[in-house]
Amino acid sequence: MDLHLGSVRNIMRQLGMVEGEAELRTDYTAVSGTFARSADGGFFLGHAGPGEQCKEGDLIATITDHYGTVLEEVRAPWDGIVLWVRRLRTVRPGDEVVIFGGVEGEIRP
Repeated sequence: MDLHLGSVRNIMRQLGMVEGEAELRTDYTAVSGTFARSADGGFFLGHAGPGEQCKEGDLIATITDHYGTVLEEVRAPWDGIVLWVRRLRTVRPGDEVVIFGGVEGEIRP
């Protein structure tokens, strides 16, 4: 959360919306991402959070029914990083539940 807030503040500084100079990092990670969508409706439970590194096949989230029976498992499609995880617990079929990214490399300004 702090990373996101800091990024928004930097954008606002760069655009002159607030006072101060944008704070640049020494390096950035370039990623390519993909959405995971639920096939089933139910309740969403995340097992990994934004920024966590995962190996292909690692469990990122589950979707359960009202009784706790696992209907669906969301797993890492390849080695990479979790970029976003759903916060709302109720899920309908087709809802976005996770954004997962592959690390493409490092960028140095």
